[in-house]
Amino acid sequence: MDVFRTGDWVNFKDSSGEAIFRDANNNSIFIDGEADAKQKMRQVAEFLIDGTQITSGGGFSLMVDTYSLLKANKQLILNGAPGTGKTFSARNEIADKLLGENADKNIQMEMVQFHPSYDYTDFIEGIRPNLASGSIGYTLKNGSFKSFCRKAGVIERIQASGKKVTEDAIKEFLSGKDKSIVDFWINKINEEGFDAENIKPADLPPFLFIIDEINRAEISKVLGETMFCLDADYRGEKGRIATQYSALATDETFYINKDNDKFFIPSNVYIIGTMNDIDRSVEVFDFALRRRFAWHEVTAEAVMDKVTL
Repeated sequence: MDVFRTGDWVNFKDSSGEAIFRDANNNSIFIDGEADAKQKMRQVAEFLIDGTQITSGGGFSLMVDTYSLLKANKQLILNGAPGTGKTFSARNEIADKLLGENADKNIQMEMVQFHPSYDYTDFIEGIRPNLASGSIGYTLKNGSFKSFCRKAGVIERIQASGKKVTEDAIKEFLSGKDKSIVDFWINKINEEGFDAENIKPADLPPFLFIIDEINRAEISKVLGETMFCLDADYRGEKGRIATQYSALATDETFYINKDNDKFFIPSNVYIIGTMNDIDRSVEVFDFALRRRFAWHEVTAEAVMDKVTL
């Protein structure tokens, strides 16, 4: 298989010693040129090499490339029997490939676990009690996912507000966040070759949000109106919507601005959900929600094949 990866296959000869891929005048027979043919064959070879594994019986089986599914759809569900390594795969194998070896997982990755009492106020935003000056008050607090999107999408948030991406803007839009997160983005915009005046979604580092046991909560209630934003076609500013508490935004909760605030899921945020398919709660996924996720079944057989290698 390596000869197809290196390009040496173009020099193959038949049993009589004649070059297979050259004509009588020793010219390449490829319509778009030899270099183009080598590149396309290398892509095929790399897919086959990376996408297959040796089974316990000594044969080969094709593995669905979960990374490619995630990249193409932005959201991925890993379902299968308990104990098949779904969460491990999400936190390690897929995360390492998506984020890169030098990624800061403490900043670029977070995980929550759903349970029956998990709701919109835990995930997006809600009114929470606040003990200040010896008295109890109530204030708006961001949930786990909105808080994650707030740090992951700071560049797109600044752009959506109409402001320039500067160090001061990053500090303003990350008010209340840990200093390490602020420094992460300031270092990013100061990297050599990073054009802060012309930032595209492809220029942004990926962030990964993992939802373990995603089917144990009532998902429609957890997501609320933000289910609209999950669609890959509505990522970024073009998918912004008003949330239930938009009018109550504060310095530490606002997304784009404090007046008539809007929310969107950043282009660089990827979501992996894990679920056990033997649970009765799989029925919480209606069609509208199912179509927004790519699905990959993790089978016990595939896991055992990995163990026996």
